[in-house]
Amino acid sequence: MFIVLAKFWQKYRRQRLVYQAHLRKIRRLLDVPSEYITRPATQKLAVEYAPSQKYFQRRRLIFRWSIRCFLRYMADFDRGSARLNQKFLRRELKTHRKLFDNIAGKSLDSQQRRAIVTDEHSNLILAGAGSGKTLTIAGKVQYLARTKGIDPQKILVLSFTRKAVQELQERIVNKLGVNIQVWTFHQLGLRILRQHGRPSLAEESLLSQIVRNYFAQVLPQNSASFLNALRLIGSTPRDTAELTRLQKQAADWQSADWPLAKLAQLSCTFLNLLKSSGRTPADLTAPPASADAPKSRAALFLEILPPLFELYQATLTAQNKIDFHDMINLAAQLVRERGSPAPYQYIIVDEYQDISLSRFQLIKAIREKTSAKLICVGDDWQSIYRFAGSEISLFTDFQRQAGQAALLRIERTYRNSQNLINIAARFIQANPAQLKKKLYSRQRIRQPLRVIKYAKGQERSALEQAILNIIEEYGEQKSLLILGRHYRDIQEFLPDCRDKSRYQLFQFNAASGEVIYARRPKLKINYLTAHKAKGLEADNVIVLNLSERALGFPNQITDDPLLSLVLAKAEGFPLAEERRLFYVAITRTRHTVYLLAPRQKPSCFVTECAAYRDVRVSELARGDKPLICPRCQTGHLTIFTRRGHQFWGCENQPWCGYKLVNYL
Repeated sequence: MFIVLAKFWQKYRRQRLVYQAHLRKIRRLLDVPSEYITRPATQKLAVEYAPSQKYFQRRRLIFRWSIRCFLRYMADFDRGSARLNQKFLRRELKTHRKLFDNIAGKSLDSQQRRAIVTDEHSNLILAGAGSGKTLTIAGKVQYLARTKGIDPQKILVLSFTRKAVQELQERIVNKLGVNIQVWTFHQLGLRILRQHGRPSLAEESLLSQIVRNYFAQVLPQNSASFLNALRLIGSTPRDTAELTRLQKQAADWQSADWPLAKLAQLSCTFLNLLKSSGRTPADLTAPPASADAPKSRAALFLEILPPLFELYQATLTAQNKIDFHDMINLAAQLVRERGSPAPYQYIIVDEYQDISLSRFQLIKAIREKTSAKLICVGDDWQSIYRFAGSEISLFTDFQRQAGQAALLRIERTYRNSQNLINIAARFIQANPAQLKKKLYSRQRIRQPLRVIKYAKGQERSALEQAILNIIEEYGEQKSLLILGRHYRDIQEFLPDCRDKSRYQLFQFNAASGEVIYARRPKLKINYLTAHKAKGLEADNVIVLNLSERALGFPNQITDDPLLSLVLAKAEGFPLAEERRLFYVAITRTRHTVYLLAPRQKPSCFVTECAAYRDVRVSELARGDKPLICPRCQTGHLTIFTRRGHQFWGCENQPWCGYKLVNYL
């Protein structure tokens, strides 16, 4: 009997120890986690806790609340991990509140804080225009370095332009004191190549030189290929004799009247985009031929392209050089073959909406070697560089490209008023493919979008009217940004005056983009294209050339169909990228935007916005042409009021001084 009881208690004790061990284990799981539970970590935990799940499921009666919670957790592990992550986020936000209250002298809002603390393996942060994404990136770096003990040299921060890199470097290093290096993608690629002793960079003009030499000297030696090139430009020789004559003359053609000039230019653009995507001519396939056209333009072009590509690559090899695109493509290849340039734990990408396939492949290669966490920050509403090789699908379809990810939003804007946000959001979301965001602002400005329509010949008057309205409302101390769709748009409003001795109401410095309004010389005015203005802001904005024409805004000149072989697939929504560019233009302002549109054939974008609430539409007064000053011949006569008396005088006061005192 004693032996039976001893065995019973020994067995009970062993079972009790097993029970306690499983209980302690599940309590650790159900407690607030010490770090964010990522998707890969969730899968590992599911495997690790499967034995405990089976152990407790075999027990008939379960009275402990913690065990019941654990079994519910295991029944839906993803949902259970999400609940634990919420506990983690609440603790982190509370613990590091003082840090988030002062990032470079600014306090972060709740969405910015949550975006920083969330630490999924892949993270996409949707950041609206003016929402403080640079501050959020800086806060993320400081959080990782100061609270998580991550070595700053193991944090890779990337952006697309030197200006954006300088801004991030200034914010992170100088203001926060975190010693980190911010790179452009090409700087990173060059660093990787130099680590492995790869060639130096070729001159930018090399490609155009080789393309021109190919079409003028190499291609004419092959009659079939030369004939294909002539067919591409719609010039088919009548007979063999004419073809032979054209082949002999090819090298002697002058640039001004060279028949293949446009095809050569197209080839340069095509090769740049081809290499930007990390592909070769062998990766391209022409669309199927139709019955009435046995060989399409694409098929003809793809027959003459491979020798040109091989000639260019052979020239680079012979000179021991690489081009701009090789800095990305070869760098990705070297990372795959020889490993990452550093043991990165985090990769942070700014302006992710501008990502191209080759850049994405470089990031992917580094992640495969380091298992680094990825944080991408951007705004698909501002994706405007398809013509340069960016692929918006890498943003909008992020989870398919980068794996299961946390989707976060930064929706409070510190630049625009709520009134303007409502207009801009309605405009951009007319395209259903754009990701949804609910932007908000504490600022209110009545009628922030204002349309001024003008007749032919009133361009300068419309611009001056907008400037005077801004001065009257905000004074001369505020900055003013004039935007055009094309660089030459400013010339229609400020025609160049060759006689520099004459007084000019406006002066434009083409080198700096500075505009001087002679009546208010202290007013800070700059002119840029809408593409160049991305990332910038000003107190007020004026947008020019909002006309419905080929080179208006939107630009209605379509790309050569051949470029569709290397560009990202065109979107189904009409003028989708031009719509995003217009959104970029109108969201540069802190206060108001003036849209200058012709009375005849205004832009479809202006017509659409004019129907929205809180948009003001006005027209310059019709009538005869204004009187030209007989003295200076440049100014117009206008009515002045002095000491209660009105008179006609030259607008170029006080430089001209012409007036008719007794006219009124």
